Amino acid sequence: MAPHLSKRELDLCFSLYAAGKTPVEIRDLVSRTRESLDETGPDLTTVRRALRGATHRRGPAETRGRKPELTAVKLRALNNARVRLIRAAKGEAEVHLKDVMKAARVSDVHKGTASRHFKRLGVTWRAPRAEPLRGSAEAEERVAARSGWKRLPGNYFTHQVDAIIDNKVFPIPMTKRAKTHAKKSRVRGHLRTKAEGVLKPFTTPKGNRNRVNPGAKVHVAAAIVNNKVRVWHYLPTLWCADAACDFYAGVLAPALRRCRKGRRAFRILEDNDPTGYKSKMAIGA
Repeated sequence: MAPHLSKRELDLCFSLYAAGKTPVEIRDLVSRTRESLDETGPDLTTVRRALRGATHRRGPAETRGRKPELTAVKLRALNNARVRLIRAAKGEAEVHLKDVMKAARVSDVHKGTASRHFKRLGVTWRAPRAEPLRGSAEAEERVAARSGWKRLPGNYFTHQVDAIIDNKVFPIPMTKRAKTHAKKSRVRGHLRTKAEGVLKPFTTPKGNRNRVNPGAKVHVAAAIVNNKVRVWHYLPTLWCADAACDFYAGVLAPALRRCRKGRRAFRILEDNDPTGYKSKMAIGA
């Protein structure tokens, strides 16, 4: 009866099998080695069962200690998987390092090792950049507005203005396109390089530039008094002259009398309200 396969012979069998050798070729090589020692070579069934794992089982691989370093081949696989996952997400979901390692089937290295090698490539967690402007008109408008506001004193908004009013609209996505737009807006960052920031999968829609009809909206009128939000009023209808009068007289005036005691007149700053400053009824209120 032929002796069992030794540990050295098992290592030789598995290395040859990984190199593409067939079980018949492996049996012949092991038998040739044993002939020099005047020993009987193993039969083909023994070799096949050992390669299949039915016999000669070993203990589990050691998982303690420092993980092996990341090779150039595995790093390239990780980077390709990162780009593939982000392109497949289309900017609607976040792709994290654990997702990249799972997709690339690189699990024998530590996540910190992979992150460190990504940083050498310039790939880190960055916030998504806004989609590029279509023109320079928006930038010129912002420069013109800043030119007038920068001449005001530093305490103008905190001491000289009694209330800062603004209306907010919170969208409620009802359609598939609106939900896709909302998902893209909630993405906080991507694993990318600086050069990839302008590519389509890595950009995020800008609320004022890439508007989408959500299907439903909630209108809120808010006011900041004494550096705190003191008024938060849900409007029953769209903002108009009647809604402005009701808000000024029924909501804003009591809040100012309560928060800015001792004043008989109030200075109010309202952000871009064409209804308020064009309606005589709203101005009177």
